[in-house]
Amino acid sequence: METQKAALIYVGDPMCSWCWGIAPEITQLKEKYADKIGFKMIMGGLRPSTTEPMDAKMKEYLFHHWEEVHQRTGQPFNYRLLEREDFVYNTEAAARAVVTMRKLKPEVAFDFFKAIQYTFYAKNHDPNHITTYLSLLPYFEVDAEKFVQKFESKTLKKLTKEEFKLAADFNVRSFPTVLLHLNGRLGSIAKGYQTFAQMDQKVQMMLQQSLAN
Repeated sequence: METQKAALIYVGDPMCSWCWGIAPEITQLKEKYADKIGFKMIMGGLRPSTTEPMDAKMKEYLFHHWEEVHQRTGQPFNYRLLEREDFVYNTEAAARAVVTMRKLKPEVAFDFFKAIQYTFYAKNHDPNHITTYLSLLPYFEVDAEKFVQKFESKTLKKLTKEEFKLAADFNVRSFPTVLLHLNGRLGSIAKGYQTFAQMDQKVQMMLQQSLAN
């Protein structure tokens, strides 16, 4: 088997709470297979078209949802954001920021994805404001002017929408989803939250099956 042609495909969204919950598990899986299997991300597009601020019902839903993720995964959450009256839970800009970073410095795109998650969930920085992303750039040694130019371009907006469509074409309906592309076929590793051990077991099983064929 030519394992260099195999790839883990992570379909997620920087503002998806279960994607924040699974971040350490995905990191561990990516690192274990770094020398054997490629790693690709697809931005899923959780809420890319929302224009209205969150209402009380949505805030209550998110509070309980985030608390569930925190209890199960231990990932930190800051709930002050839910006290705001003007916050629009639109995920397009966060996804576009990741796509932008992938164009500028692809080797750090996944770490940038996780940094956005941390600034949103733990620090409550507003992902609708470009200053949120600019504050992260020094850690990744990326030029702010170049980032802004790409981030605000029609090309990047188009690429981000195409990525949302690609996720839909893969029949991904929930995030996180992890797939393994192997020998021209896609296999499911995780639909929703899974631990590293659970995902690793499925990867190993698929690799062994491929060797046996």
